[in-house]
Amino acid sequence: MRQVIVFSLSILLGACGGGGGSSSPPMPRISVDLASNAFDDENLSIAISTQNFDSSPITYNATSSTIFISPGTEPNKFEILGEDSSPGRHTITLSATQASGASATLNTTLEIHGVATGHYNLMDMSVAGQPITDIDAAIVITRSGVIAMRVFTNGEFTEKCFGNSTVELSNLSFELWCALAEDGFNTDEQGYRIAGEVELYTDVLDGFFSLYNSAGGIEYTADVSFARIDFYTALGAGLSSPAAASLTGEYLGALDYNFNQNVSIDATSRLLTLTNDTCQISGPLRIPVDNPPETSGYVERGIFDLGSFAQSDCNSPTGDFRTGNRNFSNGIGIAFTVPGPYWGGAFDDELLVIFANQSSSSPSGITSEHILYKMCNLQGELTPFGQFVNAPQSFGMCM
Repeated sequence: MRQVIVFSLSILLGACGGGGGSSSPPMPRISVDLASNAFDDENLSIAISTQNFDSSPITYNATSSTIFISPGTEPNKFEILGEDSSPGRHTITLSATQASGASATLNTTLEIHGVATGHYNLMDMSVAGQPITDIDAAIVITRSGVIAMRVFTNGEFTEKCFGNSTVELSNLSFELWCALAEDGFNTDEQGYRIAGEVELYTDVLDGFFSLYNSAGGIEYTADVSFARIDFYTALGAGLSSPAAASLTGEYLGALDYNFNQNVSIDATSRLLTLTNDTCQISGPLRIPVDNPPETSGYVERGIFDLGSFAQSDCNSPTGDFRTGNRNFSNGIGIAFTVPGPYWGGAFDDELLVIFANQSSSSPSGITSEHILYKMCNLQGELTPFGQFVNAPQSFGMCM
């Protein structure tokens, strides 16, 4: 992630007179405190300071032809809201004037870098100009740039990839390590990777990637286009709600490797498995930077970075493709929630999905995948899945 550097720029309009034993008074000047780099979901403040102006009222202004600037809480302060910003290099003109004629102007440049956080589905893919129609893919990207991808061949889940990305203005570059299981259960190949670049538009990623075999050779290069989907707004008016900004609650596994696995996320956003006789997972969640649509309790996309992730005894009897059937600690992952209808649950259900590996910069082994059902809704009632399983551990958990 690019470092945000706060700097102060100033301009001196004029110079001191020379010779003769007298000099002209110092000329008015302004300076500004503003981040030189930022991301387009961040709110930025602009504060203009003046020197060598008299005590009469000062009129301040901040304008740009490429980005919207709002008035701030004081005459010399302005704001750039995340929802109004866009990736690119923006020139901002700042000025201070007085009725007496005193004035100063300053131009400064602000770089805004795109934020790709979200879920995306593959729209188009072609190799050497030939459309590829038997491949579907879904990716999820966290605020820190960690990426997980699931690939479906003729509708069957056969491939998963995990890695990292960086953004420079609106260009996102990525590198992911992959594993293939043609039957969806037993891994046939791993250790190969894809790397490429896409241009980040509002809700579209458009660019290319190259696939490298485990020996480092290029197999092919593909042109791709992905479209963002917001699960929590795609269900239609009156049927959807924003994602919760906190994942605090109780969850239960329902797959062969985590059946009845009771996972709790506490008020400090730490994930921990409560049951001792099944798959153990743990790690702290990092709350995403996301402008809430209405209240601070909700965000548009419930996608979290998961740090110091650990798993043990998560062995699937049907194959190693889901979890790698291995133990590891100090890993990194992605955690996100999905409305039930998108992952086979009831309308009022909500699922917690986790992808994790030992590293996002050079993953080793098969990326682990965990899917759990939320037991209680935000109203403190059992979800449809919680009512269906009627598990002993569900008693009282929503109180």
